[in-house]
Amino acid sequence: MLSESWGGVLNASQRPAKFDPKKVGKYAILMTDGEFNLSYFDATSVGGVYNDAGKETTRTAATKLCAAMRDKGIEIFTIGFKLDKTNAASTLQNCASPDTGSVKHFYQAADGAELDSAFQTIARNIETLALTK
Repeated sequence: MLSESWGGVLNASQRPAKFDPKKVGKYAILMTDGEFNLSYFDATSVGGVYNDAGKETTRTAATKLCAAMRDKGIEIFTIGFKLDKTNAASTLQNCASPDTGSVKHFYQAADGAELDSAFQTIARNIETLALTK
């Protein structure tokens, strides 16, 4: 629902709005345990399925995907849940949009209560951002 490029698979009334920073805000919330899967799909080509790619390859692919989303004007919030993998926190911090004023974009949660709190804070921030932009 973030990319208008995929709008053709939906009914006209359900298609994502074209990005216009003055009228439309696009937000992504990514949550992970930091365990990057060893497979991923690169939608830039038909044969873009990579199985057993290796953790660093999938981590690099995730970082590139986040950068491409930010370049398209999508604001990214990330939540790390029970992060215990090497480089997981730094990958999520790099993926998240830069913090602005009081709006934080990277969260870590160790349990359900912290996870709920992170989602609630993000929802309030998005609501505030949407009303002020």
